[in-house]
Amino acid sequence: MTIIKLAPLVLIVIIGFGFFAFHPDILTSNYLPFAPLGFGNFGVALVLIFWAYVGFEMGTLPASEVKDPRKTIPKAIITGMIIVTIFYLLTNFVVYGLQNGRYFK
Repeated sequence: MTIIKLAPLVLIVIIGFGFFAFHPDILTSNYLPFAPLGFGNFGVALVLIFWAYVGFEMGTLPASEVKDPRKTIPKAIITGMIIVTIFYLLTNFVVYGLQNGRYFK
């Protein structure tokens, strides 16, 4: 199930970066200026992103069946959060970078 869920995201990222390689003007035109309104709402956006991926705490349920749960469970939660963050950032970077009426109408 994990592979089925992650495969489309990986394809979006790969195809998007391939598109950027052949059309760097699209990337620069869509990302410059990078933060025209500043970073004042960064914290609010970060909280919303965090709540979009709720469910990581469910990894603590099988703690009684895991070897060395005090060490393994925190590693699993942190690793899961890092993977989710990377996928979220990469897919959003590509999707927002491709938003251009000239190519996609």
